[in-house]
Amino acid sequence: MFDDDILAKLELLFYLLIILLYLFFMRYLEKRSASGRSLSDEEYLSSMARKRGCSEYDVFCLSAEEWCVSEIKVERDFKEYLVNAYLPYYVNDYIRKVRKEEETH
Repeated sequence: MFDDDILAKLELLFYLLIILLYLFFMRYLEKRSASGRSLSDEEYLSSMARKRGCSEYDVFCLSAEEWCVSEIKVERDFKEYLVNAYLPYYVNDYIRKVRKEEETH
């Protein structure tokens, strides 16, 4: 009876160890695959805003300056971005230029 109790506990411990190893391995694979992929334009916009210490709206405004886009259009486009994650052409162009600049440095 005593041996059966110890055996059951060891078996439970073994299964818990297997589960933990599986979870650590899955986390490792997830981190490894995430580090190799490039950021989407939406993720890059968010990252760029955080690095600069400004909002995503501020990046919209900066990118609109190069294309002479009106403030009303920027506001409308930003609302569209918040609802549908749609980036207008001038923001895509700005992101592309910043990415290219960062790659060369």
